[in-house]
Amino acid sequence: MIVRKDEKITLINPDGTNAAPLDTGKDTSLDLSYGFRNEKLIPYLRSILWLSNGKMVFLATERPGGKKSFYVVNLDGSELRKLELPSAAILETTRLLFESPDGSGFYWVTGSRCDVLGICSEKYYFSNLDDSAQQEVWQALENAGDKVYLSPSGQYLAYSAYYGEAPADKIRNGCYLATIAGEPIAKMESGGLVIFCNKGDRWSPTEDKILGYGWKGSDKGPQKYFVTWSAPSGEITRLPGYNAGDCYSAEWMPDGQRIFLTVCVETLTTLSVLDKSLGQRMINIEDSDVIEYPDFGNCDYVLSPDAQWAFFYGCKNLPDSNSVYAYPSQLLNLNTGEAYPVFANFVSNQVIPVSEGWWSFWVP
Repeated sequence: MIVRKDEKITLINPDGTNAAPLDTGKDTSLDLSYGFRNEKLIPYLRSILWLSNGKMVFLATERPGGKKSFYVVNLDGSELRKLELPSAAILETTRLLFESPDGSGFYWVTGSRCDVLGICSEKYYFSNLDDSAQQEVWQALENAGDKVYLSPSGQYLAYSAYYGEAPADKIRNGCYLATIAGEPIAKMESGGLVIFCNKGDRWSPTEDKILGYGWKGSDKGPQKYFVTWSAPSGEITRLPGYNAGDCYSAEWMPDGQRIFLTVCVETLTTLSVLDKSLGQRMINIEDSDVIEYPDFGNCDYVLSPDAQWAFFYGCKNLPDSNSVYAYPSQLLNLNTGEAYPVFANFVSNQVIPVSEGWWSFWVP
């Protein structure tokens, strides 16, 4: 883990051993670059890249003044180096994106701060880990901010672009595909409706499909639907209905044939209001079969590494805006549909403040 300990950015084992303070300066902390995963805001998600070669890149901020710098370090804390080329190109708002497919460097974005996209007037860069070279890339990408996603093979990009709500702008909004060089391939479109890149998993594990979603009105209000774009045909396939108005997140299963939808609700979900929950869903994209799983309330969740189990925690309802009732966590077997309550003595059913909660991680 990387933490702030004794006024220093520190690498440390999860059990608290082998703390390795990093010499970035006493008044330096991790840059608070956040990202979204399954519509949940996660602090520091865009501040750190854990690399395949046993190193990490992180973005640090000096206080006072707010000057930002990139660093690369081994996971044992050795060979800490400030990366001069990317550090010199940093603008007001900066976020890390992903490692390059060959492991020689990393992609990142910088620009001005703005409310709608988080980053505007974006400049995208590829920087070598050894600080030997750097180049600006993807000049054709517009209004995507940090919503750029690499395919499993590293050959393609998907990105969500938002131009605005004016009629002419709405037509341009949506999910786009491009090569790793930034050359446009296609825009996901279906019947004239705007389709955005899925907020959780986007590329299927087999890389022949990408998951998107859109909204369509009905007598019950706005209803979310999911679509897949298939390569190389470019065909858009609308997935079957799943007996809900919205779902909290959608994830590809490892077989690339199924999509897991969690915390499905009757109507549109917003960050401030969660509607009546209906349980979870599994869509088989080959035969359009939909499995409905038990309802545990509005939960956070994490999948097991083999995707055979889903652990739901922080399960609650929202009787009013000031408090929630928390329910015991549940372990769901995705093959059998059976659920088992766990941590029954960990959380009571008493009213707790909305701001209180916890995170869970599944350790392989």
